[in-house]
Parts: sequence; structure tokens; C-alpha cells
Amino acid sequence: MPHPLDCIFQQRVAKLLGVFHSANLNFDDHVNFVLTVCSQRIYLLKLLRSQGLPPKEMHTVFNALILSRITYALPVWGGHLTKQQRQRINAFLKRARKYGFTEKLNSIEELLEKADAGRFGRMLNPAHCLHSILPNKSNKSHRLLLRKRVHAFSLPQCTYNLYKNTFLPCCLFKFV
Repeated sequence: MPHPLDCIFQQRVAKLLGVFHSANLNFDDHVNFVLTVCSQRIYLLKLLRSQGLPPKEMHTVFNALILSRITYALPVWGGHLTKQQRQRINAFLKRARKYGFTEKLNSIEELLEKADAGRFGRMLNPAHCLHSILPNKSNKSHRLLLRKRVHAFSLPQCTYNLYKNTFLPCCLFKFV
């Protein structure tokens, strides 16, 4: 049995490419960080509004400073959000709409759907760098289906929700 190294300490949370990953595979730390940063940026928007920034430009600044922060790497962590985490993000977005910082009431579900559809659509292109991780094409005939399928890939066996909620299996089932 290997011995632990004295100079290496186990971390509870690691930040990889701007996303906090915790040892228990929970995204509480990431959601807390994102909402804290976005709340600070709301204060900046309040200052801009008090200086006379028009609503149309306010919406543009909101998209650039806040919505972009929420949607950054959303396909990576969005599928693993708990109901409570989704409610917190949606409450923040609702509050931003109520204050008039955005013209549209966004929800985390809509943002995740849009992000997944865009990323998966680009992956279907054989020249895309992630195309190679897609499963093999299914050999089954799909002519008996009532609607046209978006893709002809084999659907994976998903025993655990943790795997099923990751980006690729989620998209393969969602965009059948």
C-alpha cells in the first residue's frame, strides 16, 4: 500500500480553468463564487445607471459583465446543479430583471439549453476538435421513427445520474 507524501496535501476544492470542483463532486463553491462576483458587478451597474446609462446599453453591459460570467463553462457544471443551486441562480437573474438591468428574464435552464445546443451542434462537425469523443454511429435503422433524429450516434448506458448529467450523455439523450 503506497504511503501518502508529506509534501502533498489533499484539497477540498480545486479551481480548474475558472471552475471550482469540490472533492464531493458538488458545485456549491462555484455557484457561491459566481453569484458573489455577479453581485459585485450589479453594484457597478447601479453606479452606471445613476450616471445616466440608457437601458439598451445597460442590457449590453449586463450581458457582457454578468451573463457571460454565469454562462462561462456552463456545459461543464450546469448539468450537476441541484434544485437549490438552480433556484439561487434564477432568483439572482430575476432580481437583475426587476432592477431593469436586462430586457429579458433569463433562467439557468434556458441558458444551459442554449449552451448545450450550441456546443453539441458544433461537435457534430467532423472537423471539430471534440468530434472524436462522440460515440460510434448506431447500426439500427431509424426509418420507423416518427420524427427525424438530430444525430445517429449510439446512446450510452447510463447507470448513474452523475454520468448521465455530464455534457456528452446529456446532449446525446436530449437531442435525439
